[in-house]
Amino acid sequence: MSAEPLQEQRMATMEIGGAGGLGDGRLVFASGSSVIARWLGLCIGAAGVLMLWIGLGPEAAGREVAPLKYMGGVFLAVGLVMLLHVLRREIDRDRGLVEIVWGVGLPFGRKTLSLNTWRQVRIDVVRAPGGSGQSRRIYQVALGDDEKPGCVLWGSRRYEASRRRAEEVARFVGLPLADHTGGAVSVREPEALDRPVVERWRAEGSPRAWGALPAGSRLKVRREDGALVVSLPARGFTPPIALVAMTLPGSVIVPLMVLSSGVGMGAGVWIVAAFVAVPAAVCVAVISWCVGSRGEVRVDREGITVTRRLGGVRRSVYLPANELEEVVRREDAGLWSSGKRSGGLVLRSDQRTCVIGVSLSEEDRDWLADAIRVAMTG
Repeated sequence: MSAEPLQEQRMATMEIGGAGGLGDGRLVFASGSSVIARWLGLCIGAAGVLMLWIGLGPEAAGREVAPLKYMGGVFLAVGLVMLLHVLRREIDRDRGLVEIVWGVGLPFGRKTLSLNTWRQVRIDVVRAPGGSGQSRRIYQVALGDDEKPGCVLWGSRRYEASRRRAEEVARFVGLPLADHTGGAVSVREPEALDRPVVERWRAEGSPRAWGALPAGSRLKVRREDGALVVSLPARGFTPPIALVAMTLPGSVIVPLMVLSSGVGMGAGVWIVAAFVAVPAAVCVAVISWCVGSRGEVRVDREGITVTRRLGGVRRSVYLPANELEEVVRREDAGLWSSGKRSGGLVLRSDQRTCVIGVSLSEEDRDWLADAIRVAMTG
């Protein structure tokens, strides 16, 4: 577990929470508007002051400036809210309370809840509105129960950041940490949050050898320098990738025809083509990587190395055994579930998260999970 303190710069207005602080028996999460929102609020408030000055000044007599006064008041109020908005959540462990305070500059409201209301600390993934009408994925930390989150404490677009904050809260309040972000729920007790999964496997006892591959398996297994090496099949087309691939030709041809219609056949058409073709080429490269790249998992007692290759392009991720805290069987669920994929495995540490074997069947996924356990504990 990283010793990084509970301090993090807000990532624009999408952050649900802000920085946290640890005191004597208290854990505080205080948030406000982002830097961009504060500057925007300052500009809007200044515009409101200017409108009020024009509407209420000595030169306003006999002029039709009444709407300007009302608009100035609205602009000033909105600007002050954006500039001075504060929200504070405080966990008082000694009194068993959670206090929520909000206001504009000064506290306007206060709400006190009992800490005994909740049974776990949760990490959930939610969708929040973003710029240009797009939604953004937020990993929120909350106190809650098995059914739903109750009191939201913090949130970030980065999973690892929210995981570290959730572990801090779970240790502080002494509640289990439940991760609801991967389909299958993973629950860890507060005293085991920093315990590597290898230690837990050894304490539970692990088989000394993995079983035979399932019938019709697409996995390829070999031994190499004492390590287990498993070659994974290409992911192939998933419904979202197939949808993007089908719409890509039209999204290139139509803009190219429209933009080049007034250009003629001179040099300008090549400039237009470049503006359209370059993003399209990037999309094709990304789709090719997602569909055609093949994975390889190398496991030994020291850790796990996950490699993906496509042609001469190679990308590797290494998770040391003493940092790996969870190996979770992921569920393929939701709108784009194909019904034939298991969802793969999620390898989690406080530093990084890696998903492998998304296209595997449940039998292959379970065999891979068992083989990883044997190779790391053998």
